[in-house]
Amino acid sequence: MAVVMQNMLDRRLSVTGGRLFFTASIFTALLAVCAFAAPGERELLGEAAGIVPESIRLGPDGKRFIAVTVDPETNKRRVIVNCKSMSGTYDSIAKGTPIFSPEGSRHAFVAARGDKCFVVVDGKESPGYAIAGGRWPIADVAFSPLGQHIAYTARKDGKNYRVVDDKEFGPYDDAAADEDGQVRGIWDFRFASEEYFSYRAKTGDGMVACRGRILAEEITLITSGKFENIGVGTPVWLRGEAGKDGDLFAFVARDQGKDCIALVPEPEKKEAKKYELIQPGSLICAPNRNLGFTVRDAANKWKAIICPNGAAAPQGGTEWKPCDQIGELMHSADGGRWACTARTDTNVVMLMNNSEGPPFNEIRYPETFFPAGDNRFVYVGMPPESIQKDARPRVIFEGKEGDPYREVITGSIVFEPPPGQRMAYVAGDGKKRFVVIDGRQEPTFERVWGLRFGAAGKGFGYFAQEGLKTHVVIDGKPVGTYESVLSGSLVFSPDGVIAAWVAMGEDAAWHVYVNGKAGPGFDGIVSQLTFAPGGTSPVYVARILADGKYAFAMVSEHGVGEQFTSIWMGDGGKLFLRENGQVEYFTKQGSLVYRMSDPVRAPQAAPKK
Repeated sequence: MAVVMQNMLDRRLSVTGGRLFFTASIFTALLAVCAFAAPGERELLGEAAGIVPESIRLGPDGKRFIAVTVDPETNKRRVIVNCKSMSGTYDSIAKGTPIFSPEGSRHAFVAARGDKCFVVVDGKESPGYAIAGGRWPIADVAFSPLGQHIAYTARKDGKNYRVVDDKEFGPYDDAAADEDGQVRGIWDFRFASEEYFSYRAKTGDGMVACRGRILAEEITLITSGKFENIGVGTPVWLRGEAGKDGDLFAFVARDQGKDCIALVPEPEKKEAKKYELIQPGSLICAPNRNLGFTVRDAANKWKAIICPNGAAAPQGGTEWKPCDQIGELMHSADGGRWACTARTDTNVVMLMNNSEGPPFNEIRYPETFFPAGDNRFVYVGMPPESIQKDARPRVIFEGKEGDPYREVITGSIVFEPPPGQRMAYVAGDGKKRFVVIDGRQEPTFERVWGLRFGAAGKGFGYFAQEGLKTHVVIDGKPVGTYESVLSGSLVFSPDGVIAAWVAMGEDAAWHVYVNGKAGPGFDGIVSQLTFAPGGTSPVYVARILADGKYAFAMVSEHGVGEQFTSIWMGDGGKLFLRENGQVEYFTKQGSLVYRMSDPVRAPQAAPKK
């Protein structure tokens, strides 16, 4: 039985390409199975002994799994896909691989045999690269967005290459050494699309910007001239803006002690405007192809620059007001609005399309000024006492100030899913905290967190703690009193009418509560709660402890299914619901692996005559 458990504080999800990885405030696990009590289907995929648990990945559609197996006699490694073994055997397989392509049709891993290292794509080995100094010569494996192409960095004969679909580009030199050895001089590789890719690289005592293009079977690379430095995070794709040699990419180039914006391919030779410094990582391109960045001038002032035509960026753009300090430049979802914070003298202001907002002592914001996912902007400001005696923070939404509070929890700001208009956040009076929704204050508690809107304009809820007890508040009304709740577990049905969450009852067991009604108790709930369309309760995986042993079962409207030693799910405990009303998952019993398909909705009762 291979069950991996860990205790986490919150529900952050892994982004390792569909890796089986659960993080929640209860025990989490790689899980497995055998059969289900409800009428469903079971397909025997085959025998798979010696699976390395941490290597298991599910494809993004949940239809395939990939894993590493170890032969206990020879200690050799193989990779299996749905129990079908790839042809090669290896001494070791790199941590973090195998991986699936983003859409799940392809897979790859990095492996070593003897003194050679390979990238194995869909079972086909790349040319071998010699292992030197005990370090893997292959790194940074990446698929293109639709999985048609694959790229990686390879090292041979002391030089570095970027390999795209087996074609090598380079050689490039090492950067300064770190404590682990030489740093490969290739950075910021990314596929902009299936057709284009870009990166920056070190050559001799300088750097170059590179733009690659894939047309049919031909892959070409255009390299810029050599500069003292190429800015971090660049080149940046100009969103389909093309020159005579295809799409343009912009990058920050440092030449003779000054920074400028340059293009690759270079459309024509023009003198680029020079800046004392372009803020590292500030160059961004919006969907409408507007290009923005922030600079420092010779007077040691900072300003944002917006270029409506990215191709004209080397000659400059619209310069915003100069200021003493400047924050991160951001744009709205469609690029129609640009914003950043700025400090002049002692005050901080919000600059929105170069229009200055009111002065504050401090401005805070969530991960973006545009958390609603559209053009609406929001931030939290604290007025200076010299301007306003009531110098308490308040939310500024679309330029309008909300009520002042002793504290506002900036990271709690949430919006109703588009095209909804509702906004909510957590505030406090110094002793208690409460939710403010649509400008209205809800009941106070010692602690409030986990705000969640339902879809379809219905349903709003959160968790709240008072003393040793925890509540779930749905549409302003506390529901139930619990020993503890699973943070991040609150979900709503697709129509927003039904709310479900995970909480510990007085029996010290974890239950799923549906509109306040408790389901059966378990040792833990280890998957996301997932509603099927039209379902009256969510489907989930429960962990059961009996006689000192763990088992796992799928729970749905049918009830508690048969117990198994493990159930394999998607990234973050994702369950895969199909249009036919089935949930699909993988199970392992002994050395046998099954693909399961079970109904998640109880059959409709026949109408009374």
